[in-house]
Amino acid sequence: NWANSSADTSVTFASIGVHTAALTVCNDECGCKTISQEIVVQKVTPNFTHTPNPDCLGEPVSFHGSAFLQPPYLGDSSAHVTSWKWYFGDTLSGASDSATGQNVIHNFTGSTTDTCFNVMLVIHGYCGFDTAKQQICFRPKPIVHAQIDHKVICDSGVVTLYALDSNVTNPVHFLWTGTGGTITNP
Repeated sequence: NWANSSADTSVTFASIGVHTAALTVCNDECGCKTISQEIVVQKVTPNFTHTPNPDCLGEPVSFHGSAFLQPPYLGDSSAHVTSWKWYFGDTLSGASDSATGQNVIHNFTGSTTDTCFNVMLVIHGYCGFDTAKQQICFRPKPIVHAQIDHKVICDSGVVTLYALDSNVTNPVHFLWTGTGGTITNP
């Protein structure tokens, strides 16, 4: 609660919601009169979604930003956003690590060990600025090595091909292709 005995005063509100300011004016001859006014204190609240979710590292991801005012006043919850700035937490993507606009696309670079990123959306609007943050994790790219049991063979000889994989998630599919031979054990 606050009070001030001046005719004019300024008040800073730190919490959102509907607040009441009451003014009581008194004189010795006629008594007092009180009037009140509602003051709606709003806060801009950003949010975002992304698709697909989850996805594989290295594939493009679409981000969709949104924002609204809390609480809405007279049914208007539009945040009147003037700028949208994205930070993807993907330092290996260089200059592409940030973007502007409400809806953007980013292709996460990362590495075989860095598959989670802290994405942040910063908006500016009618009630100032605010941020939304999410950690987004991706399936890592598979690590695969191909080996053969003999590099040089005789005519009609058989070579066995081996796929050594790691860092993969199921389901896993393999496809060997080549020229000049016939698969002997499908």
